[in-house]
Amino acid sequence: PADLRLPVGYEIYGLLRLIGRFHQARADGRSLDDDEILRLEPMLTDSLLHTLLCDLEAIRVVRRDEQGEWLLARDLDKLTLADLYETTQMRIPIKEAYLPYRDDSLGTASVDTLRLPLRELLKRRVSDIYSTPGDKP
Repeated sequence: PADLRLPVGYEIYGLLRLIGRFHQARADGRSLDDDEILRLEPMLTDSLLHTLLCDLEAIRVVRRDEQGEWLLARDLDKLTLADLYETTQMRIPIKEAYLPYRDDSLGTASVDTLRLPLRELLKRRVSDIYSTPGDKP
């Protein structure tokens, strides 16, 4: 459905929700297969899910178990947002958009913590970068 589609440029929201699903599964001692992930996160397409899993596997955040299911393989206390940002090369959106499931437990740990401070910084004029303290505007 259209209201469950991930807005263009908000793939990082899907990534953070995906990691949250692995965190929840680990607390229950479970792994997740692709079908269950897509059922839990219908905003993800097969293609995007595959891309996200490959990126997370590359930095050893997830791995496949003997049954071919995915499980969290890394302590999230040792994973930084910079690790995710550099590995996935996803943009951090600055525009406001409707995000599916924004009000659930995974949605409240939203991309807004990244987006809002960045939006304020990007409002600066380019000339501000080149001005020195003694320069006049």
